[in-house]
Amino acid sequence: MKTRIATFFVVLGILFTTIASANEPVPASKAVSKSVADLIKSELEFPDFARETDFYCCVLVRVTILPNGRFDVDCINCMNEQLKQYVIGEIESIVSEKHASFAGQTVSLKVNFKCI
Repeated sequence: MKTRIATFFVVLGILFTTIASANEPVPASKAVSKSVADLIKSELEFPDFARETDFYCCVLVRVTILPNGRFDVDCINCMNEQLKQYVIGEIESIVSEKHASFAGQTVSLKVNFKCI
C-alpha cells in the first residue's frame, strides 16, 4: 500500500512539473537569437533626445516573436523612462517575415546606447 501511495505522489509531482514548465515561453535557438538581435540593433538608432544631452544607457529587452512577423516586448529594463518607451515603440514597429516561422519563441538581448 505504501508503494502505491509513493508512486502516486511521484507521478503527481512529475505531472505538476510538466505543467509548470509548459507555461514558460520557449527560448529561441542561438542562430535565431543572433538573427533577431542583429535585426533589432540595425533598426534602432540613437535617439535625438539622448544625443542632445550626451546620454548613455543600457537597455535589457525580452521579445516574443509573433506569427505575423512582428515582435512583442515582454519585459524591458531601463533606468530612463523616455528611452524605455522609445525602445518599445521602435521594436514593436519592426516587421520581419523571415522570423514569422519562429512564432512563440523568445529572445533576450542587451542594447547599449552610447554617444560616440
